[in-house]
Amino acid sequence: MSLHLTSYDNDILSKHYNVTSMEMKTPRWVGGSRAKSRDHDNHLPVFKDTNRNITASPGKRAVLKCRVENLGTKTVTWKRADQEHPLTIGLFPFVSDTRVTVDYNQRTLEWVLIIQDVKPDDEGIYQCQISTKHQHDKLSYDVKLNVDTVQVTGEDFVERGSTLKLVCNATGKPVPPHDVAWFKDGRKIESDVDSGKIITKKIDTKVLVSMLVIQRSAMSDQGEYECKSTENDSAKITVKILDGPKPNNTSNTVPAILMLCYVFIVSIADHCLRCEVDVMTS
Repeated sequence: MSLHLTSYDNDILSKHYNVTSMEMKTPRWVGGSRAKSRDHDNHLPVFKDTNRNITASPGKRAVLKCRVENLGTKTVTWKRADQEHPLTIGLFPFVSDTRVTVDYNQRTLEWVLIIQDVKPDDEGIYQCQISTKHQHDKLSYDVKLNVDTVQVTGEDFVERGSTLKLVCNATGKPVPPHDVAWFKDGRKIESDVDSGKIITKKIDTKVLVSMLVIQRSAMSDQGEYECKSTENDSAKITVKILDGPKPNNTSNTVPAILMLCYVFIVSIADHCLRCEVDVMTS
């Protein structure tokens, strides 16, 4: 990224420098052409900071934001850094991939690129660009999309003595990894039927699926579990073991008793009350 100034008049300096403090402002102009104060608008478009490092999981939605001030009549486009053709132009998609859409938030001035059903191949650098009067001049703002290739699912809380089951899905880029391994608190877990620890693996639609099953879980099984692929991608989950049985749902074992007490005045003079109780079970 470079800034080229060919004439150092007061108008140009006032756009890029704080003359009183002699501090350089963030360059607003990216490109190789000459900056001419009379040829450009009084207010050039300016990118404002947004999250430039986005992480999404396969099958989920990725949202990339680009905030632009002083856009004027110029147009915002989104594209991949490794491709020439744009993904969107203004508010219109420019590709046949229906997963890709664009939105504009008028309140925050954000141009939002949305990618549904994220795939590992979607990972990369995306550029939010503003075209100018000169075809080769562009303002550009880069956002990186990271796609998780390993996911771990399972219960965070398991009752002591019950079965602990965790599932690892490894997608890889673009094919599944050769293998995955399980770790607990940094130590590798080996499959051992005698101790009740069973690890299974299978390929399911370009996804390597591994299941860790621990039968008759003990308090020592509590901790952080990690699934790591041969590509060194990994995912973690923390499991808590509950010491004691879960509360029983008594509504299924003990019939509820509803007591209705009807009070009748038997004798007003003697102030005697009689309570009749009807018992009904449900």
